Amino acid sequence: MHTTRSHFVALALLTVVGVGQAQVQVASAPVTQYDVKPGRNVIEGILTLTNPGSKDEQAHLVLSDVKSDPQAGAVYLKPGTLNRSNTSWLELPSSVVTVPAHGKLNVPYRINIPANAAAGTHWGVILVQGGTVEKTAASAGKSSITIREMTQYAVQVFVNLPGGQAKLKFQNPNLSKTSEGLKLDVELGNQGERLALPNTRVEVYDSNGTVVLKLNGRQRRVLPGMSVLETHAINGLKPGKYQVLILADDESGVVGARYNVTVE
Repeated sequence: MHTTRSHFVALALLTVVGVGQAQVQVASAPVTQYDVKPGRNVIEGILTLTNPGSKDEQAHLVLSDVKSDPQAGAVYLKPGTLNRSNTSWLELPSSVVTVPAHGKLNVPYRINIPANAAAGTHWGVILVQGGTVEKTAASAGKSSITIREMTQYAVQVFVNLPGGQAKLKFQNPNLSKTSEGLKLDVELGNQGERLALPNTRVEVYDSNGTVVLKLNGRQRRVLPGMSVLETHAINGLKPGKYQVLILADDESGVVGARYNVTVE
């Protein structure tokens, strides 16, 4: 029996699922961001691949769209699916490249920006798919299973064109009880045209307006038209009524939402 199993080493906002044994690796930054000045319509970039192995290895280069889902995380889509996809702008020299043994390969790529491109942020992903590695595992009975593993890296390419702005908003809050206290789940969405990189935090106030708890979040990457899930554990509160203030702070300002909470 033959089974194919893919391992995704998805960088930046993408979740690491596995590593596998593929030799080709990505040495470039996991996220490349270009801030384009007015009048510029061509960008030249470099994707650097390495091969620590003892033989030459091939890698497949595939363009893809990606969206962030509050529940599922990163979801890969066909190129050109999203309105703000830049995959049709990306030009790769080849779909298959060979990385020399114990060496590296610089793969040049070009971004051709259309004259009528909308203001704000456009993005896509270069998927780097290494070769497969076969493993044989024993199964119940006398048969064995051969598993083919493939490692895939996702390198995100963002292009910020002049104009547009981020418009952040908290939405769909859910407060649940845990064995230690409360858990707040709330989506942070971006209804604007530009990528937002906010830092999040939570402040809890008692009925007298005194801050009784502060929780630092982390920097988030919120794409236009997308949302991410914010989760905060609110523990150690005495019985009473509270207000929970969740904030997102980026270069465009601070947005927040306030929720009333009763601890029994």
